Amino acid sequence: MQEMKYLDRIKRNITRLTPGDQSALIAFQKEIEDPDLPPFDKQHYQWAHEKNPHRRAGGPQFWIYRKEDGTVHGQQVGIPFSLSVQGKSYTASWAVDLMVRPEFRMRGIGNALSEVLRQESDITVGIGITDDAYQSCLRAGWINLGKMQVFLRPLDTKRMLPLFNRSPDNVIHWTAATLCNTILYAVDLGCSLLTWFSGVKLEKTEEFDRRVDQVWEAASKFYPVIAKRDFKSLQWRFDAVAEARHYQRFYLYKDGNICGYVVVRNSKRDSVAVATIVDFLCPPSLIAPLMANCITTLRRSGAAVIYCRASFPRASKYLYPLGFCKRPSFTRIMASLNKKAGLPQELISEQSAWYITTADSDGDYREAGSSQSQLPVAEEKNDLLVRPSHTKAGKASVL
Repeated sequence: MQEMKYLDRIKRNITRLTPGDQSALIAFQKEIEDPDLPPFDKQHYQWAHEKNPHRRAGGPQFWIYRKEDGTVHGQQVGIPFSLSVQGKSYTASWAVDLMVRPEFRMRGIGNALSEVLRQESDITVGIGITDDAYQSCLRAGWINLGKMQVFLRPLDTKRMLPLFNRSPDNVIHWTAATLCNTILYAVDLGCSLLTWFSGVKLEKTEEFDRRVDQVWEAASKFYPVIAKRDFKSLQWRFDAVAEARHYQRFYLYKDGNICGYVVVRNSKRDSVAVATIVDFLCPPSLIAPLMANCITTLRRSGAAVIYCRASFPRASKYLYPLGFCKRPSFTRIMASLNKKAGLPQELISEQSAWYITTADSDGDYREAGSSQSQLPVAEEKNDLLVRPSHTKAGKASVL
């Protein structure tokens, strides 16, 4: 009882961020100088809270703890989204950017900020929970969903050598990479055959259109727990962001009908061309053909390696035969249920029931704006394998 009264006293100092609080918030962020806390970004704020199609009527989910003198000592941000659980929609929030001034920690302020956020949704989900926050979340009743899976698909191991601190001038390294490439070419041939036999193809589009609603309606029923990926959600996530130009969007076609999509972001790491599969969706039966198409397309565009961070049912079953290998993951996922919502806790607690990609929450939003991500793998105008075409959505390219 005393603990509840103490939390209630803390909550009296927790309010939503207003325009008048921004200077105090920025001062707080500068003073703590925490590398894990991104500085206040007006563009990110507008994207997450004002343009968000899932925003709530009560106001932005940006909570601050401040004393009577106006100084800010803590913050908790939530990004609203809609979660589909066995076809039923629930209000949800991605919990991000929880931070408390060091001298005010261990006083329950972080727990109070988190609780205020959780009360606004049926379920709250955190991606990238730190080790320090992990124990606190467990004590607060959060569900541990394990770590997001990370897959790597080499396309050219010779060009990948710098990623592993290996020198191309070393004869042993070069010989091993050459042998690996020989094996990869054989696997890639299998991918090309799979693409041909499945009768599917990828077609590039400059932005999403309402036809993607067909994909959501057809594919979402196969995934028990998945964030909504309809036209409004994808348009907001990829087309309304400041770094929209860094994303390449593709529709998957079969027999002339759209049956899936994939979003790719090209970047360079240690001078190596990396293609990140940020998001994708299609029925399970088409995951292998979709990924096989990606391998062929991204190899032609000049990528040396494909990076895919995603957790979805039977992921290894679909990706291993195509040459993907699993890498260590440090991205922990946790969820907190609002008991009043009546969510099926047993299903929510199963990591294998969730469909999560890099596009969920805002991790890739910020990475797309970094200097590492502003170097495209290959300019489209120099890619002779890109042929102009036209679709109902407007100008596109068939690859």
